[in-house]
Amino acid sequence: MQQAKLIRTNGKVEDVQVDGLQSMQEFVGGYIEVLGVDENKFGVSVYINEEGRLDELAINMTACLWLMQNNMYPALEHPVHGDVLVLGASDEEGNNTNVPKDIDIPSLWKEPSFEIITDPELIEKMFGGAQ
Repeated sequence: MQQAKLIRTNGKVEDVQVDGLQSMQEFVGGYIEVLGVDENKFGVSVYINEEGRLDELAINMTACLWLMQNNMYPALEHPVHGDVLVLGASDEEGNNTNVPKDIDIPSLWKEPSFEIITDPELIEKMFGGAQ
């Protein structure tokens, strides 16, 4: 098993365990495609759903921003669709390795929050008396 990062389309970044091709496909929701990232330069392999764009999966803004910020991939020209799996660069035999511990993928996820408003004057001001 390899340690990996899963970048979800909702902005969450999760630590996950990858156990072969089937688990990689489960994480990205379909057949995998290797994104054109220079493994030797960046030390990572990036996997996406091969049909993500065709299936009109959501654009993964967190992954796109991370890839562009690190000059890994032209995600502005070719946005990444769907969840993204990040592993370490392949070893000499072509096997996946653990994602490097120093890889920092900032999460755009924010916990939803809300406030219950009970002040009648504030409700009136906000909604103009609409019931």
